Amino acid sequence: MKNLQETHQLNDAIIGMEPTGHYWLSLAAWLKDRNLEVVLVNPHLVKKNKENRDNTPSKSDVKDAFVIADYKL
Repeated sequence: MKNLQETHQLNDAIIGMEPTGHYWLSLAAWLKDRNLEVVLVNPHLVKKNKENRDNTPSKSDVKDAFVIADYKL
């Protein structure tokens, strides 16, 4: 992430994630301990926007990441 920030001359980063199950808790805590901004995105909204993106209900981590990144946080 820091390499990407340097490459694109960006100072800040916001990490967006879906709070599904309990899996996000440890990662979010670890990121916050390093003073990184973490935001949670409603999984229902990700699902709806994902279906609107290409008119298919298919699911993949890559597709979900693009949908989350498109949110105006």
